[in-house]
Amino acid sequence: MSILFYEKLCASTQELQVELLHHPLIQKTELGDISVEEYAYFLAQAYHHVKHTVPMLMACGSRLKNHQRWLEKPIIEYINEEQGHDEWILNDLSNLGFNDQCQIKQNACPDIRSFVAYGFYAIEYINPVSVFGVVHMLEGSSVKIATPIADIIEKQLGSKANITSYLRSHGSLDVKHVEHFIQLMNKIEDSEDQKNIIESAKQSYRIYINMLTHVMKQANSLRDTKNEQSSVFTE
Repeated sequence: MSILFYEKLCASTQELQVELLHHPLIQKTELGDISVEEYAYFLAQAYHHVKHTVPMLMACGSRLKNHQRWLEKPIIEYINEEQGHDEWILNDLSNLGFNDQCQIKQNACPDIRSFVAYGFYAIEYINPVSVFGVVHMLEGSSVKIATPIADIIEKQLGSKANITSYLRSHGSLDVKHVEHFIQLMNKIEDSEDQKNIIESAKQSYRIYINMLTHVMKQANSLRDTKNEQSSVFTE
């Protein structure tokens, strides 16, 4: 019996997923040792890739090849589901004490810029379905850890305000979404499409891991300027 594509995708990216899930920032968080600055900087960087999710999906839908046209409806469904997630992040940041007056919207770290640039490049010049490699990296990892990490962050930071709406939306509440993604991937039979999705997932993992390292390095700078509401996030 042939191996279903989703199983192949997971097997091909397992090593990188383990590296991501064991990143020092994730481990610190699981131990209840993440600082408010590290969490805020992570959310700010998440904002800069999440706001591009819908445009990426739209770009994918507009470039589908003839044998990929059956994906139009699922992509429209994804677009509808992903709208507004960047606003959740801004709300979480505001509830943390970092409002959007900090010029958050104008800065993305080099790794997130690479992450977004690669996504659009792969859609335009490699294969439009490469976007599903990005989706796999983000959702496949977050559904495993986002909810328990949200619980830890809320307990550690002791905030009564909602500061984890973005994490929770991609945690256990997102299981049905992942199940739908699995079914979708298992319908992709073209060998070139499969190859390009795997390549995209691997590259997305590598860049995202680098971003987590950058978050840890930059958190100290954010800590020093938070009280002044100055602009660590500006370009």
